[in-house]
Amino acid sequence: MKSKLVIFVCLLVSITANAQTSKETSDISFGFFVGSGISNVKVSNSNWNQPPANYGDSLSSISSKNGIPIDIGGFFAWETSKWLSLRESLFFSSNKNSIDYNDILVSDRVNLNSNTAIGLTSTFRINLTKKKIKPYLLLGSIFLYKLEQSNQVERNRIDQLTYDGFGIEIPTKHFKISPELTYEGGIININRSSANLLTNTISKLYQQRFMLSVYFSK
Repeated sequence: MKSKLVIFVCLLVSITANAQTSKETSDISFGFFVGSGISNVKVSNSNWNQPPANYGDSLSSISSKNGIPIDIGGFFAWETSKWLSLRESLFFSSNKNSIDYNDILVSDRVNLNSNTAIGLTSTFRINLTKKKIKPYLLLGSIFLYKLEQSNQVERNRIDQLTYDGFGIEIPTKHFKISPELTYEGGIININRSSANLLTNTISKLYQQRFMLSVYFSK
């Protein structure tokens, strides 16, 4: 995982540096960001019926544990007007969530989200003022391509989340800094072709993340 992160950061720095030197218009800006927060998974149970036995007789509950996601990436933003801009971000994400299967006799914990992923984000930013210090709203979607995942509850490689939030752009002498607070949520796609006792107990998984990120740009 560390080697993947180092390669990604080196590639990101190279792309950002080249983009800064080749920038031809002030309407387009480039930068990088880091973020972290809390993620969890809401579990919708099925009847847990798997012939020839009904395992639901011994199932007490299915619960999930929070994870701490860490995102690092780069972006470019296109300001279409003083009020609206479009931002595209590419980032590396590390996260860990788990699901506890609790029955009468024993509990089994599955590391559902012990994985790394590459993310792509498309964001609309709506400025609330034309002043130097700009508060703004965010609306967007995230696509996550998982580089690794749990072998017990296999998921499809790509998840899609929608998100909204708000931030504030603060200019400094050499760059702009923009802290943002966002809520992200979406259904996790379980690979039903690899059905087993664990996947059959789940009707639906809904992932949500509460993130605090800081963006830096020229």
